[in-house]
Amino acid sequence: MNAKELREKYPDLFAQVRDEGVAAGEAAERQRCSDHLRVGEAAGCMDLAVAAILDGSTYESMRARYDAAAISAAAARRAADDSKQVESVIEGQSSTPASGDGDEEKVHAAVTAYLRGEL
Repeated sequence: MNAKELREKYPDLFAQVRDEGVAAGEAAERQRCSDHLRVGEAAGCMDLAVAAILDGSTYESMRARYDAAAISAAAARRAADDSKQVESVIEGQSSTPASGDGDEEKVHAAVTAYLRGEL
């Protein structure tokens, strides 16, 4: 028996099976889109998530790209945090803005102390 015969001989059963298939497909697509959006937001790459939704990519096929984006975003946040800490250390070393001789040594000393974990 094929789909045409099933539809003709058992229209109610055909409609039930079709409706169940449509519902399962809708649920799977909703889950695929939700997965992309959830991970895209967490990884800071919503543009990548939206592109994946639009082109039909599965979450599994995009996982490495999401991981790379999350790692990159985390590294950028750490670098920004480190820069803020270094700036605050440098500002704490001198109450006046850098203005020439000796300032480079102060900056070097502050950065070195920070990197050693002394600050």
